[in-house]
Amino acid sequence: MQKVFMKYNPHQVRTQVLLDGKESKRNSRLHFGERRLQEWIDDLPDILLEECGTREFELTSHGTVPDYEDIVAMAREAAARNIRIAFKHIPAKDIKDKEAQSGEIFKSIQEGPFKN
Repeated sequence: MQKVFMKYNPHQVRTQVLLDGKESKRNSRLHFGERRLQEWIDDLPDILLEECGTREFELTSHGTVPDYEDIVAMAREAAARNIRIAFKHIPAKDIKDKEAQSGEIFKSIQEGPFKN
């Protein structure tokens, strides 16, 4: 079973795909450039099959929940074509989480160790 790690950031439109922990070759179709996940996710099973020569994958996805839902749908469709993709999700921080964290940092700076 081929291990695939995929990190997708929809805000920066960046994708990183590792196969068994290693970057793919420069001419690999796994380099998606500045394309949104929804533009290429349906092609991923065929690209993986072509790149790896196997029909069984363990895909770990780091990203948002809506993007993960697209990955789950892709994996289910791939199963109908005898391409098995086991998947798990590492959730990215949500905008609300980042806003809260920014607020906490700003507050700690205001209350910092400095005296007026």
